[in-house]
Amino acid sequence: EGLAGLADVFAVLYGRDSRIAGVEETPFAWALQRDLRFLRDVGVIAPGVHLVLEEIAHKLTPKQVWVGYDCTDAILKNFVRDERGSIRAIDVESLGADQLLGLGVAKAAVRWLGPLRSAFLAELRAREVPDFSAYFPFVEMCFVAFWQKSSFLEKKRRFVDPSLFDRFLGQ
Repeated sequence: EGLAGLADVFAVLYGRDSRIAGVEETPFAWALQRDLRFLRDVGVIAPGVHLVLEEIAHKLTPKQVWVGYDCTDAILKNFVRDERGSIRAIDVESLGADQLLGLGVAKAAVRWLGPLRSAFLAELRAREVPDFSAYFPFVEMCFVAFWQKSSFLEKKRRFVDPSLFDRFLGQ
C-alpha cells in the first residue's frame, strides 16, 4: 500500500511535461564524468577504481533519456499521508524540473527502499510513466556520484561511502 501510494506521487511528476532527449543534449553524462573525476581528485575513489567506473559509465550511458519533473530529495520525511490516506510530497523545494527521470527513485533506492527497489520500479511501470528502466543503472550511477560529491563538499562525512560504487564494478 505504501509503495503504491508513493508510486502514485512519482507517476504524477513523471507524467507532467516529460520529454525524451538525446543524452548529448543534456548535462547528465557530462556531469557523471565530472563527479567521478572530482571523487578521484579528492581521494574518495582510487585512481584505478575511477578508470574502471569511467569505462562502465560510458557503457551505461544511453543514447536517449527521459527528462522532466522529479523529486530530488526522495527521503521518507518529505512524504506524508493526507486525511484520505494518500501519500503527498511536502517539500516543494525538492521538486525539480528538467531532471533526469529516475533520480528520485535512485535516491530512495540507496537511502531507504533497499530490497523494495524492484517492487517500486514495477509499481511505476504499472502506471505507464516514462520508462527509464532500461537505463536505470546509468541513473543510479549519476545519483551516487552526485550524492557522494555533494556529501563530501557539504562535509556530511557520514554519507561519504565509496563502497556504494561496488555494485557498478560488476557491470
